[in-house]
Amino acid sequence: MSSTLLRCARCQRAYYWYSKECQKADWKKHKSECLEHARTLDTIQRIDNSRLRAELIRRQGMMEKWHSNPHYVNRQGPVQALGLQRDPKRGWTHVMAAEIAYTPSASDDFRRHFRVARCGVFLLKDILKDIDTILEKEPGWAAYYTSRHLASLPLYKGDRMPVKSRIPVFTLMYGTEFTAIMRGSIVARIFVNDLGYDPNWRRSMNGRGDPPGPLTLPSRVVDVEMVY
Repeated sequence: MSSTLLRCARCQRAYYWYSKECQKADWKKHKSECLEHARTLDTIQRIDNSRLRAELIRRQGMMEKWHSNPHYVNRQGPVQALGLQRDPKRGWTHVMAAEIAYTPSASDDFRRHFRVARCGVFLLKDILKDIDTILEKEPGWAAYYTSRHLASLPLYKGDRMPVKSRIPVFTLMYGTEFTAIMRGSIVARIFVNDLGYDPNWRRSMNGRGDPPGPLTLPSRVVDVEMVY
């Protein structure tokens, strides 16, 4: 995965954009989320209670760091959950979904402020409506987002990853006090192979904390982590 990310100037959230051209091509997909996030930041700034405003600003800042940094839940975790070492094709058809819990901490380490409470692996085609509902998008948004990401795999620039070695990774993350996000990223086949498969990946999701439990989506679709 490329270490060079371009940040949206409006919402200040990092995405896996490799060039200005790629960012412009992705604007239709990113626009609604960008405007929504910008409004959230503006709303926080308008809160009269200075203590509450400061806490929300701090939480939002920690959340943005959590979203944009390549820690285990964002990088190795999805690869392990999807079982890409055993079947790379699952990157095109499956998604790791996770319910994130906010755990207030005095620490400046953003990773201590959030934990994966529940997670699961599902077929993309089975949870498209769930994704639209969770992200409060119009019907069909998830189908458009995923198809657009898959179609753009050969177009990414700015790295030396051969097109044939690129594997898509989809993650859905949401929570009561966590800004929901659907992310489409890319990993290199060599990274997946070098990582190796860890059947106990859940134990690593929260560091030394308790591993996440099973996730039940609104549609109650079946988890297919172990179905190959």
